[in-house]
Amino acid sequence: LSIEARVDNKGSSSTSETLKYTSAKISTLGKADFRTIGRRFEARIKLPRGQGIWPAFWMLPSKNKFGTWPKSGEIDIMENIGKEGPNTIHGTIHYGEFWPKDQYAEQGIRLDDEEYGDLSATYHTYAVEVDVGVIRWYA
Repeated sequence: LSIEARVDNKGSSSTSETLKYTSAKISTLGKADFRTIGRRFEARIKLPRGQGIWPAFWMLPSKNKFGTWPKSGEIDIMENIGKEGPNTIHGTIHYGEFWPKDQYAEQGIRLDDEEYGDLSATYHTYAVEVDVGVIRWYA
């Protein structure tokens, strides 16, 4: 599977503004859930490079037990903020009240070029493991 951002000046039916690039989302609703203890969720991803992009691998719960986002939570397994370069990644948990009172806990790390290579040139595995009272991130 390859997801690519492409130039597309067709605009959007949800806004009058012209959007210049495409985007994508893959839904796995009902396939797995982060409330399942002892599970590992992973994907092999080759990150794009460039300012203005924000590729992410994240999970929402299958059921909004406490309400819609962010009240029922979100786990960002891997986020890359393009302006930081391809080797800086973030893991985040979102929770709490609705924006702008939402809360999150986030940690960003820079993966060493020599040890990991350029993450925009090769595929790399990103994962989380969910256990009782702890979530572990792997890069």
